[in-house]
Amino acid sequence: MAGFKAHFFTAAIAGGTVATSLLSVGVLTQNSLLLCFAAALLGGVLPDIDSDTSTVLTVSFTSLSLIFSFFILFSQVEHLSTIESLLLWFAVFLFFKIIVFGLFTKLTVHRGIFHSIPAAFLSLFLTTILLNKLFNLDNKTVWLVGSFLFLGFIIHLILDELASLNIFSLGGVKKSFGSAAKLYSSNLIATGTLYLATLLLYTLTPATDGIFSHLTDPITLKMIAIQFLPTDGWFSHILQG
Repeated sequence: MAGFKAHFFTAAIAGGTVATSLLSVGVLTQNSLLLCFAAALLGGVLPDIDSDTSTVLTVSFTSLSLIFSFFILFSQVEHLSTIESLLLWFAVFLFFKIIVFGLFTKLTVHRGIFHSIPAAFLSLFLTTILLNKLFNLDNKTVWLVGSFLFLGFIIHLILDELASLNIFSLGGVKKSFGSAAKLYSSNLIATGTLYLATLLLYTLTPATDGIFSHLTDPITLKMIAIQFLPTDGWFSHILQG
């Protein structure tokens, strides 16, 4: 499997390239670009969250615990005193960090069903729902952010499969080949649960508002291609003052 740095920097390069391309044709704003880029970075390391000894797991769950704590705090802060708000935030943080984190590590195994293609779709749908319901972001923005997370997730799976090919070694293809970008795991219950959860979340996602048809429109693609390379010389606008 590829290492953490390889996953992180590959997701950064891919996410940054796609985000900048969409910014240049007006699909993304500067604010949404930052969200999309961050989502690509998160997606690039997210599949390894099922590794019980992973730094990704610890950092991800700590971050998520903090985020959900603030979400719940923000929804109740108008009705609470300062000390009540602090106690509520701390209680929710401990719940996610200890209870949810503990259950996740017991119920998952590394390279299990969470390290799969259907898990990428689960992450996509869950992201759109949370951003739409909790942050009240518009439909197009949440689908764009979710898609960048999906992009990073898929890149992670592909990198792991490429690493399993052992291209630059005489050892041949590793036994792990096929265990990264998979559609199911040996645990049929976990696989079935993931597919059901993914389908359920899909029914709860907001409308796409035509964002994908806009992205695949020939005019949009042509504009991206035109903007990708300079037409009047490199950095001409800056050099000419």
